[in-house]
Order: sequence, then structure tokens, then C-alpha cells
Amino acid sequence: MSAPRLRRLAADYEAVRGEFSGHPHVHVAPLGPNRPPEAYRVTFRVRGLRLDGTQPIPVDSHEVEVRLPMGYPREKPLCTPLTPVFHPNIKEYYCLQDYWAAGQALADTIAKIADMIQYRVYNTASPLDALAARWASQNSNLFPLGNVTLGSPEVAITLGSTSSKTAPSASGPPVVTGALPALEGQDGAASDDDELLVTLRGTG
Repeated sequence: MSAPRLRRLAADYEAVRGEFSGHPHVHVAPLGPNRPPEAYRVTFRVRGLRLDGTQPIPVDSHEVEVRLPMGYPREKPLCTPLTPVFHPNIKEYYCLQDYWAAGQALADTIAKIADMIQYRVYNTASPLDALAARWASQNSNLFPLGNVTLGSPEVAITLGSTSSKTAPSASGPPVVTGALPALEGQDGAASDDDELLVTLRGTG
């Protein structure tokens, strides 16, 4: 392992431990015997969604494996969901392309994943999950699902495109009571039986 890579991994390891040790909403566990580690299992305790048949349902715990490839930090981390997530930019992996740069610390990447799970950020223009993108476009009034901020607050910047969404901020956890819409069927309509009455409460 090269000295620059070793230094970067060590800096990320110390920063992650300092940032998230004892955190109520995220637990980061290094994988493998090596220190600094090249992979982590991250458990998020934030509000997100998974798909149950045609019904998106709220879930408050999510596990993600984060691996740092040999080309890291020139190459972005490989983030794989270990638990199901219903989100336009998550399927076999978390698409971080819109939210990652080579200078970004691993702790910031973990914070961005939490934002994605909570629908604080999402991009319906280039989705990994087309069904989730369509559903999110039709139900953007439900977002964000949670208001947990793991990283430092960012200033919202608009570059003339509305395809990448940052959910509006709130002074406290959002509370949305009502029917969480199911996916529309082949005929373009969802039946009443496909709707589940839920209360979406942010975990922040």
C-alpha cells in the first residue's frame, strides 16, 4: 500500500471515529483485521423507505457496506446496500456521482448517504431505479422523510436544473400523516387496497 493512500485511509479512520463514536443515528464498524480499514459496515437509524410489493413503507434502520477501492480517493467509495432501500439513486449500489468529489472525506460521504436515505437529496433525471424515480416525482410533497443531519449544513446552490432535488429544510422533524401512495399499476391507477395508512415521522 502506498504511503499517500495509507495516510488518507488513516485520516478517514480517525475522522470517522471522532465524528460518529456514540452517535445516536449512525454506527460505523470497520471490516477486516487491517488498520486503517479499507471497508466499513455502516448502520443508519434514519427514516427511509423500502418496497413491499407495490407499497413503499417506512423503515428506520438501514445497513450499508462502504469499500474504498485501490484507486481511492481518485475513485469514489463503493457503497452497497445490505438492506433494501426504495430510492431513485439506490439499487445494487448507492450512486454518489452527483454528491462526491475526490477531496471529500469519508465522514462526509457517510453523511451524504444518510441524506439520500431520508430523501433530503435525490435525482430523478438519471435514476438507478426508474420506478422509484417516477414515484418520487409524483410524491415530492412527502419529502424529506427525516431531518437528521450528520454533516455540516450546506448552502443550497441552483445551477439552472431542477432535476436534482434537495428537499426543503425544516426547523424540526417533518410529520406527514395520511396515505403513503402505492406504485401505480399497469392500468395507471392504484387501488384503495394498495394504500397503507401510515404516519411518517422524522427521526431527528
